[in-house]
Amino acid sequence: MSYWAELMLLWSGQSLAMIGTLWIAFAVVRVRSAAERYRLWLAGLIVIAVLPAANVFVRTFSVALPAEAPLRHLTQLPEPLTPVPPIVAPSAEVRPAAPSRRPDPMPILFGLWVAGVLISIYEPLRSYLKFRRLRATALIASGLPLRVPVGYSTEVRAPMLAGIFRPMILLPADIKTWADPEEQRAMMLHEAAHFERRDHLLNAFQTLLGAVLFFHPAVRYALRQLTVERELACDERVLAAGARAEAYAETLLKAAERSIAGREGRQPAFNTSGKILDRRMTMILNYPASSLNSSRVSQFLRAAIVCGLAFALLPERGIVSETPLSIPVLVAGVPVISLAQQTTTTSAPAAVAQAIPPAAVQPPAQIQTGSLSGTVYDPTGAVLPGVTVRIFNRSGGVDRTAVTNDRGGYALPQINAGDYTFEVRLPGFANHTRTILIRAQPEVQDAVLQVGRAMTFVEVSVEAPQTPAASPAPSPSPLRVGGVISAPNLISQPKPAYPPGARAKLAQDVVLLDAVVATDGSVQSIQVNPSGGNSNLELIHAAIEAAKQWRYRPALLNGTPIEFPLTISVSFKMQ
Repeated sequence: MSYWAELMLLWSGQSLAMIGTLWIAFAVVRVRSAAERYRLWLAGLIVIAVLPAANVFVRTFSVALPAEAPLRHLTQLPEPLTPVPPIVAPSAEVRPAAPSRRPDPMPILFGLWVAGVLISIYEPLRSYLKFRRLRATALIASGLPLRVPVGYSTEVRAPMLAGIFRPMILLPADIKTWADPEEQRAMMLHEAAHFERRDHLLNAFQTLLGAVLFFHPAVRYALRQLTVERELACDERVLAAGARAEAYAETLLKAAERSIAGREGRQPAFNTSGKILDRRMTMILNYPASSLNSSRVSQFLRAAIVCGLAFALLPERGIVSETPLSIPVLVAGVPVISLAQQTTTTSAPAAVAQAIPPAAVQPPAQIQTGSLSGTVYDPTGAVLPGVTVRIFNRSGGVDRTAVTNDRGGYALPQINAGDYTFEVRLPGFANHTRTILIRAQPEVQDAVLQVGRAMTFVEVSVEAPQTPAASPAPSPSPLRVGGVISAPNLISQPKPAYPPGARAKLAQDVVLLDAVVATDGSVQSIQVNPSGGNSNLELIHAAIEAAKQWRYRPALLNGTPIEFPLTISVSFKMQ
């Protein structure tokens, strides 16, 4: 088998292992966010795409052992025996049999692969040229608050994002006759989400990888999953922007009906079997706000797992010497000589030099130590005394703590060099955590603590709570000592109205909202908290409209009004 055939076979096996691992991971761990599932599938396919180059690199470059001067000693060997003369056969003309020639299948397989790649890339290339022509002839729409241009075309039947390097949202010219303004907005938000996620560029990568590995069923399955998760991720963005689930589902059905009936160009968002459309409708009608909750740390760890798996899939390449050594080995006083030496040697020497590698003696490792110091501040720049500073290393079991003095400083001497987790805690402030590197020298690590988050609980059936008195501001001092926080106090709270539609459906829920109390006491930047129930859109809208009218006495940090994060809990209960 040729070198390139071995690489292609290795690549196919690695791709199968990678996709199988991702499939098992999704079966074991339920990832609720479509955007996160899309990122994991995309990371796996990117690893598959770079594996051939990695395989060639690993096979080409190897690590050579350093040359060492071996110790040699002489061992006396017995006298060599008289060599037996070779037996010569009688002279006769012997004609070797002609070797049988088998046809090499590699050129045929290579030709079939090239033909498959060309066939696979023909339809995407034709669609790209068609959409390029449609962009040039489309009627540009103006006045739309989108970062991507929008145009109307008579040759498209459903909205789409056309183009790779200069994409444009193409809308049917008659869209106003079959979609109301709310439905048009939802469709444009979906296509704009594709643009913001750079799906037009990643789709080109997906098409190229699918054409090269058209013969691989596992890769084709992964590419289909990537398409499905991409559409679901854009649907999540539309619903998160405030679109009603029922109205958006009806809009999707209209667009799918027109797209499948027309069958013009490539429409990855729908297929004739209805599987993609069925998954999208199920997600929209059962959309939970918690599906958007994804931890950046967990995403980083999962990406690290995918990269580690990619390195594990690379072919193993041991540490070898650049020049093979042919050293005779002495066994029970008799040298063992290779077959090549037996056929070429006519007489044995009286003494043979035997190489004995020197024993490697490692010097005792010296433990390097350093020190850590710094100052802790609040957001206004004032120092914070009495703050607990902790560093710990889980791998080494090291855990050291210190408390800041009246000037906000701390010191930790005699720390072994290495990576540590640096953690600062003080009640009323958010925890400050990061990773630091301790070297064999004094290190300075300052920290700025941010204010924590307050919580407001509201029940629609009860009156607003009484306003508590504000805490007095601290007296000034030569050294600005911070840490005095006064949480915002609620002074005006119009109750949310129970929506008639939710009351008719006997809907009850607890709506969690994240907001910011501004320095003037108004409630701003209201968003739905992903960790709550938030299953009824009418209750969410009622809670948001009421929270916009609330007024607080602003939070104070060292006597100065500041913006303060706030979590609002609104409980809708039936009496």
